[in-house]
This record gives sequence, C-alpha cells and structure tokens, in this order.
Amino acid sequence: MGSCFSEKENHVVVEREDTETTLSAMVLGSNVVFPAALNAAIELNVFDIIAKEGSAESGGFMSPSEIASKLLIPTQQQHRCELANRLERLLRLLASYSLLAVSSRSDGDGGSVRVYGVSPSGKYFVRDVSGEGYLASFTSFLCHPALSGVWVNFKEAIIDPEIDLFKKVHGMSKFEYFGKYPEINHGISTLVDVGGGTGQCLKMIISKHPSIKGINFDLPHVIENSPPVPGVEHVGGNMFEGVPQGDAIMLKAICHNWSDEKAVELLSNCHKALPPKGKVIVGDFILPEDPEPTNEHKMISILDNIMFITPGGRERTEKEFESLGKSSGFSRFQVVCRAFSTMALMEFYK
Repeated sequence: MGSCFSEKENHVVVEREDTETTLSAMVLGSNVVFPAALNAAIELNVFDIIAKEGSAESGGFMSPSEIASKLLIPTQQQHRCELANRLERLLRLLASYSLLAVSSRSDGDGGSVRVYGVSPSGKYFVRDVSGEGYLASFTSFLCHPALSGVWVNFKEAIIDPEIDLFKKVHGMSKFEYFGKYPEINHGISTLVDVGGGTGQCLKMIISKHPSIKGINFDLPHVIENSPPVPGVEHVGGNMFEGVPQGDAIMLKAICHNWSDEKAVELLSNCHKALPPKGKVIVGDFILPEDPEPTNEHKMISILDNIMFITPGGRERTEKEFESLGKSSGFSRFQVVCRAFSTMALMEFYK
C-alpha cells in the first residue's frame, strides 16, 4: 500500500483578499504591542546608536550584536549574545513598520548576519540638538504612565459626557498634573508647543524676522523655567483671563486642547487684545469631513481621540474652525496653507 503522506506541503486555499483582511484585523487587534516596543527602542537609544555609530563603510547599518554592545546598560559578558538575540526581536518589529531598513553582510565565517539601518521614517526618532527627532519625545510622552493609565479607561469617556477622565484617574487635570510634575515636559516643551512654551518657536521666527518683537505667553510655572531669548519677552498668565496685546497673536496646537466653549472663550480674549484689522494665526490639525483609510486620516483621528480623553479637547474640520471664529467675533477666516494634508495654518481677522 502506498503512503498516505505527500512530500508536498499542504495549504488551505484562501482568497488573497480574505487573507489580507484577516491579517489587517489581527494586526489592529494586537496593536497595543507596537507603541510599547517603539518606546522601548527610544528609551534604549536604538535609533540614536544606529544613526551615530553605524560606519560609512557599513552604509550606516549595524548588527544586533554591535547595537547591543553600545547599549548603556549593565550586562555581563556571558549575557551579551542573549541580549543581542532579544534585541533582534525588537529590531525585526521596527523593520516591519518601516522604521528600520534591513540588509545582510558576511559574518566572516562563511555565513551572513542581518544588519539594520535607520530608514527615512525612522530618522524622526533620532534625537539631536536641532530637534529633528521630535517624534521620539512625542512617543515617550504618549507612553508615559500618567497617560497610559488613562487609555485603559477609554470607555468611560464615551459613556459619560461630563467626565474629565484624566482628572478621575489622577485627581487633577492634565495641566495641573504637568505643573506639579514638570519632569514630564522635559525634552518636549520646545517640540510640542502648548502655549508659547519656552519661546523656542518665537526664537526661530525672530531669527528670520529680527524686526519683530516677541511676547512669549504661558502659564507662570512654564515661564519660570524659560531661558532668556533675545527679542522675546516672557510673560506669565492665564489665557482665559486675558492675553497681551499685539498686532498678531499666534496659537500653535492650542485650540485642539479645549472644548468648543473654551476655544471660543480663548479666541474672544484674543479678539479683544487685537487692534482693528489684527489677526490670530492658528497652527493646528484639520479633521477631514469624511474618514478615509489613509495614513493622514488615521493620524488625525488618533490625535482626535488623544485630545478627547486627556485634556477634553478635540480636532476640528475646516468648517468647525470657521464657526469658532464667527462665534468669537472675527469677521473673516481663511486657511493659508497645509502640510501633510492634515496640518494647517489658519488666519482669523478682526
């Protein structure tokens, strides 16, 4: 009797479309793993190590063992190989998300070894003095325990329209918490501009337009830690009580922190502080009218939910921004320019 086994590998026949749909759903269902892995890579300085230690001869690529040897962690020599093996599991995950490029080279013993380099997307996670790696700080901020403790209670923010979820978890608002624990803002205050911050945005503008006088306005505890900036006056205060007068007022990533009512209150204060024909310049994200399965739409929707359950704010459509302007007394509104189709510079004219 012949064997009932075949040397050929058997596969269940599945339509390719069904396969892709199933795999996509599986990735989404387990997506909680990736942010934690990415944050681990940032905390281990993996992107920095590859970018700075990868030699020109290697094309900027490093093996897991080479990367492991540069990690600033106490590891006994006999555990180095084990560390490299564990590290490669993280590197493979980052590569699958196109944050690292993968190649191979000879290991000197007739075999080959995988090597990893920083991809164009991965460069945004390389920290440097120019601030190019701002997404490293942004990711670390989102993965901070103060925020991760809020994400797990997401459902409550949907059910209860009156809840301040961050306050329920921590006993104080998000902004009070950051004032009490300022170390959370380390490394991101000049990159994620919540108010004027430490004046770095104004510093950049004034370096190009030295005739402009800058007034950096933010909460007192932020101003206390702000370094002197030539041409910039630091002023502490509460923007819901009033703002300094100026020919133009800039709000960068401010409106999305607040509800419509608070945003109108803020814009109304700006309106009062402006001279006739003055303007408010708003830099913020614009929510598409209808969702589409694109990275742009995914990113803006993720941000909308972040703002929804942490400070209680929201992202807005262009029409919703225009409505805020009308409710605050402004006579004209326009979108001046866009970047990545979701970020926009808008002007509200008095």
